Amino acid sequence: MHRVQSLKDLDHDILYQLPNTVQNGVDLSLLTATLVPQTKTVEEDEPWNFDQLFTSLSTQMRKEEDAKAHENDSAATSGGDTKRA
Repeated sequence: MHRVQSLKDLDHDILYQLPNTVQNGVDLSLLTATLVPQTKTVEEDEPWNFDQLFTSLSTQMRKEEDAKAHENDSAATSGGDTKRA
């Protein structure tokens, strides 16, 4: 019977199997020194509410667009550049 290695086993194996010396002209010491264990990168799953996210994003985009338009209008009335982005 074949057993699939767990992520914990794989993390342990990779810690001790990655080369830390120059091999084939590539120094991996910087990479291996900054690897983060999987336990520190796992986040809790959060359910998404599409309607709420869509509304929030579209409102934010509209505010940014209005602010840019206001800046362009202010620049045009004060003798600045009249081009619109």
